[in-house]
Amino acid sequence: MEETHSVRIKNGLILPWKDSTNMGGVLDKTNRYIEASQYNGDWLKLGNQYDLGSDIIVEKHEKCIYLGFFIEHWGHYLIDCLGRAWYLNNQKYKDYRVVFLSKDSDKITGNYLRLLELLGGNQEQICIVKRPTRFDEVVIPCMATDSEYNFDNSWVEMWNRIVANAIITKVPLKVYLSRQKFGTAKNKEFGEQDIEMQFVSNGYDVMYPELLSLDEQISIFSTCDSVACINGTIPLNVLFKGSNALELIVINKTSLPHNNLKMACRAVNIMPKYIDAFFEPFKGIPSNLGEGPYWMIPDGDLKSFLEKNGMQYFEINSSKGKTYFKYTLLCLKAEGRKILRMMIKHMPLKKQVKKLIRWH
Repeated sequence: MEETHSVRIKNGLILPWKDSTNMGGVLDKTNRYIEASQYNGDWLKLGNQYDLGSDIIVEKHEKCIYLGFFIEHWGHYLIDCLGRAWYLNNQKYKDYRVVFLSKDSDKITGNYLRLLELLGGNQEQICIVKRPTRFDEVVIPCMATDSEYNFDNSWVEMWNRIVANAIITKVPLKVYLSRQKFGTAKNKEFGEQDIEMQFVSNGYDVMYPELLSLDEQISIFSTCDSVACINGTIPLNVLFKGSNALELIVINKTSLPHNNLKMACRAVNIMPKYIDAFFEPFKGIPSNLGEGPYWMIPDGDLKSFLEKNGMQYFEINSSKGKTYFKYTLLCLKAEGRKILRMMIKHMPLKKQVKKLIRWH
């Protein structure tokens, strides 16, 4: 499969990610851009050649596997950065470099690195290209996913391989995965503590993904009876469930659809139990899944779900006045950012520069 689902470029030149234009990728020895190195995702379009100017080309007399781009965001890493990583499954490539582009990172570490290790990579192999670099051969695996949220069997097999290679440890049977210790969530999400309390009162143990190793997270999804969490990055770890007959409870913090999660669930053949907990008093906010703000209220759907599944619902008498004030302020900020982005998008670059000079 590897030979028919990859492109091999002799004396290929890898261009780093050019942040301002999202250009970068692979050129052949005649400096022709290789379309197969492009990333054409729903969230990001990355790829094309640009003028090197006075940049000096680094010559590496090595062979490499080009895996595309790396970003230090767990959800985007799982869904967007690993579409070519299925290729790391053959000992004959153990001496090949494994190459990524990145605009913010110089090195892959932590759980991001551990995932590649579970696929057969090692730290010495993996590098991020920051300068134009020519390799003796560049292998470009074909993408196993596309912008329409489709995937092929190689992507499914990749997740099963990760689970099979992980070190599984004992974890509680019922786990609530909380975002309350995650820095950015604390500043733009309201109401999770009340939702968390409902699950704790019904026998769920609270764990915090950002404090866990990858193997511990894999252990949770591949061995637990039930996992509950807020919709977002956390439930994407369902890709690590393996053959486990997992109950996945997903609490929606927004009315916006999460297509990446739908794709992940199709890949591992699971139907989550969704609970709507969002409160969205202002039309169009949030405008996307990542920006927020989000306000969750643990009544209605959550109460019905708990009672329907033989669990208890505990009445909560919490003041909403203070939360409403904070939430409204964040909504005003979000609208301000949206207007500014629209202005910049529709204003020619020269005018943007002149206006910035006048403002300063």
